[in-house]
Amino acid sequence: MNEEPFYKDEFSHLPEHSPLPEHSALPEYNPVFPDISFFKESTVTAKEETISQGEPPAGEDRLASLREKRKERERYSLLQMLLGSALRAGAAVLCILAVVTAVSFGTNDKGNNAPVIVAAANSARRPAFTQQIGYSGDSLLRLWNRDPDAPHQYDMENPLITTEPTCIENGVKEYICTECGVHMHIEAAAAGHKAAPAVRENEIAATCQSEGSYTETVRCSVCGEELSHSVVTIARLDHTPAEPQIEDEVAPTCTEEGHYEEIIYCSVCGEELSRSTVTTAAAGHAPAAAVKEKNVTATCTGEGHYDSVVYCSVCKAELSRNRVTTAATGHTAKDPVKDWEYNTCLKGGKYYNVTYCKTCGKELSRSDAVIIAAEGHKFNTNPSNGDIITCSKCGANAVTAKISSTPNGTTVSYSIDESYLEALSKANKSIRFVETYSVTSKTITSQQDYTGSSGSIYAGNPSELPSGSKIRLRLMLSNKVYISTKTLTVP
Repeated sequence: MNEEPFYKDEFSHLPEHSPLPEHSALPEYNPVFPDISFFKESTVTAKEETISQGEPPAGEDRLASLREKRKERERYSLLQMLLGSALRAGAAVLCILAVVTAVSFGTNDKGNNAPVIVAAANSARRPAFTQQIGYSGDSLLRLWNRDPDAPHQYDMENPLITTEPTCIENGVKEYICTECGVHMHIEAAAAGHKAAPAVRENEIAATCQSEGSYTETVRCSVCGEELSHSVVTIARLDHTPAEPQIEDEVAPTCTEEGHYEEIIYCSVCGEELSRSTVTTAAAGHAPAAAVKEKNVTATCTGEGHYDSVVYCSVCKAELSRNRVTTAATGHTAKDPVKDWEYNTCLKGGKYYNVTYCKTCGKELSRSDAVIIAAEGHKFNTNPSNGDIITCSKCGANAVTAKISSTPNGTTVSYSIDESYLEALSKANKSIRFVETYSVTSKTITSQQDYTGSSGSIYAGNPSELPSGSKIRLRLMLSNKVYISTKTLTVP
């Protein structure tokens, strides 16, 4: 017969899996004697009920009736005790459910053990107090008082693990009594660590300069706790030689050996692995092309010479020197040129055809003189007023004047170039008169008719022309144009 749990209605207001405080022991129970008249229907007959109401059975001995009433009272007391025990067992089951609910919310079991507890609680509704077979009165009393030494019937096949054992800590199993609902704590032994394969950690690679190392660590595959570790040394790597390098090189010269350091380094860390000195032979001289020095050039009439010198093209050392003589070159004639003695306006000239050496310039030959007649002056016969007439070739004055002073006065003597007079005549011009002109006072001091190519004219007394006076001699041509001499100063 399937019965609903007796606590269903009483605790139906609580949410599912509501966390309740754990109780390993029920509180002290004070028995309550409720009305159990409903048990009479199932435990006594109508005859017994009549006896309980005080009516003696008809036709039976009074003593037997009293014994029957005594037994009825004993059964009645037992029913009261059993009902209280059942209520108490229900409270114990409720506490167990509270433990299960708290454990299911505090672990990852997600309430998977709740059906076991519910089944145990349902079974606990039929404890020893309703099934008296096999229990003595002392056993029932000890079950009633939840004596641990009472003959509990724990469900050893279906424990509730409230605390899982770990590798190093024990767990807790709860065994529920199927008779009264009391639960028993039993420690579940720690499982012990499970070593996982060793792993490398904190690895430092070995180099060619230093050893490496790593930590070989063993951890528990369950909880991850470190079980052991050891430091393993990795042997230092060998150096890796690079190509030889040349350093500190001293090059050989023409006459001296050279040398250099051949060094091998590690291509990884750069450490020097080896060093050796290598000697290189002297190179010897390398003659350059011969050059000329101290050159004396041969002339047309004399020998020349030079030194032929060979130097080393590397160190410039002189390797050899030889004197070389060169023959005289002889003269080389140039084209003839005229060697002039130039004529002037008043003097004839001449020239010679001369041949010179092209190299040394020496005269090689000279012809007879070729005579050139004097050219004569070239004067301007159409001057402007006030011009001083000079030869355009030689610069000679057409009219020259000279001043002289005596206590009696100043006299200017003059001379006119004959060729100028001829030029004037050819130009149909002549000189009409001669006069002196004071530059200082801008006045004519004296005037007289022209009488010949030379003559003199009195310019004035000292009071008229004191010392230092500036005067000019002027000649008026037939076309009324004055030509003049340079300014003269009265001494």
